[in-house]
Amino acid sequence: MARIMGLDLGKARTGVAISDPTQTIVSPVTTINIKNESTLTSEIEKCVEEYKPEILVVGIPTLMDGSRGSMAKWAENIRRELQKHLTIPVKGWDERMSTVSAKRILQENDPSTSTNHSEDAVSAAVILESYIAYKNRGSR
Repeated sequence: MARIMGLDLGKARTGVAISDPTQTIVSPVTTINIKNESTLTSEIEKCVEEYKPEILVVGIPTLMDGSRGSMAKWAENIRRELQKHLTIPVKGWDERMSTVSAKRILQENDPSTSTNHSEDAVSAAVILESYIAYKNRGSR
């Protein structure tokens, strides 16, 4: 097994999370505060260099009815751009309800730490945990 990195893309902030090499533990690691798309992809590439994941999972904000709105299309464009520049697979993953889950996790653990920055990274962790759980179910 190997590390997997997850992203919760946002136009103002992007949360980043990473798994351990056994894909048992997922940790929120940072929030990228960049609004320019080319700088955002560059910062994500730096995170990939630092943490050396074998897969990058990008949350795609699918609407509750399963359709894709403008944010999902934007996230998919970022995913495709990253795939052009990285040598690892860059997978899109349905992130429905990840922000709601992240807020709940933060409030249950310590309401005073519920800032937007940690929320984005925790959302990335929720996305990554969901992906890993799905992947593991398929490998049984």
